[in-house]
Amino acid sequence: MARILVIEDNPVSLELTSYLLRAHGHDVLTAADGGAGLVLAGQHRPDLVLCDIQMPVLDGFAFAALMRADPSTSKVPLVALTAAAMPGDRERALASGFVAHVAKPIDLPSFMALVDTHLAAGEPDAPVPVVEQSLGGEPLPPAYLAPRPGLVLLAVDDRAVLRELKRHLLTPAGYTVLGCDSGEAAIELLATQHVDLVLSDVVMPGMGGHELLRRLRAAEATRMLPFVFLSATARTEAERAQGLALGADAYIVRPADPLSLLRVVHELLSPGRPARP
Repeated sequence: MARILVIEDNPVSLELTSYLLRAHGHDVLTAADGGAGLVLAGQHRPDLVLCDIQMPVLDGFAFAALMRADPSTSKVPLVALTAAAMPGDRERALASGFVAHVAKPIDLPSFMALVDTHLAAGEPDAPVPVVEQSLGGEPLPPAYLAPRPGLVLLAVDDRAVLRELKRHLLTPAGYTVLGCDSGEAAIELLATQHVDLVLSDVVMPGMGGHELLRRLRAAEATRMLPFVFLSATARTEAERAQGLALGADAYIVRPADPLSLLRVVHELLSPGRPARP
């Protein structure tokens, strides 16, 4: 396990990146601007820093210059993250001391391979490859990451940032992702909108995930609708067993490996999947 500092002013991107890293076993520190990131880097001496370029207080280039000027952090590998790359940004980032330049949205397998590579290298001047990546390149090799056009998922969670997290994770794999903030809103949407699979939190104000699932299983139109629980609070084996007994097709405890979630969704929506009893 490594200690990784993520500096990102976009809360959705910050949570998504942190989620990916924690799901792979890393200890994650976060900062919303370069100034706060510089303080954390000096205090905690991370093994790797992932840093947005366009940020308030200190942008990525200024942050990199100050990191490199401090002997206590000068050898920490820096990876630049950017959602709006301009011509010359990659070259400028590498000249500023970054070891790689990554375009968002990130390609999950390549991104984690990049993190592992630079953690193993340990120093910015080590002979490691410079990587620039984007989902606009070659198709992702695993079947569960292949585009699935026309399939609609419904993310039910009372926290907007977690609904956005699911959307950012699943949309690049080709799914259309809708969102609801409660079980009541989900029931209302499903009355008029076709959905192929539901991803629901367990504990929510008002109608929680258990009651939502009971109602869906009781209605003929939604009795066979694939349903996955995702929960960070109902984590025990007894709670998982209860969710499955109610009729959930899968029960995932957060933080989970994002690729595992994609694999579960893919398998539940595969044409040859046996019908649920």
